[in-house]
Amino acid sequence: MTTADPLLPAARAGRTSRRIRIAPRPGDGASDAAELRRKADQVARGAARAAVLGVNDGLVTVLALILGLAGANASVSAVRLAG
Repeated sequence: MTTADPLLPAARAGRTSRRIRIAPRPGDGASDAAELRRKADQVARGAARAAVLGVNDGLVTVLALILGLAGANASVSAVRLAG
């Protein structure tokens, strides 16, 4: 009779854990650092692009709302409130 680990769920108590061993990749630290820097720069460029496009989208939306209210002959205070 085996004793189950109290921290494991009952369904997994009888199973043995299998781990996949991953062999280290041969290479030097400099190439790994260069690859990491390249990926970090790529992510940073993507974030900046997303921020610029998001701001642009927001400005166009607000401008369209203001022009729509002004074109509908709304009062000046309503147009100011929308902007």
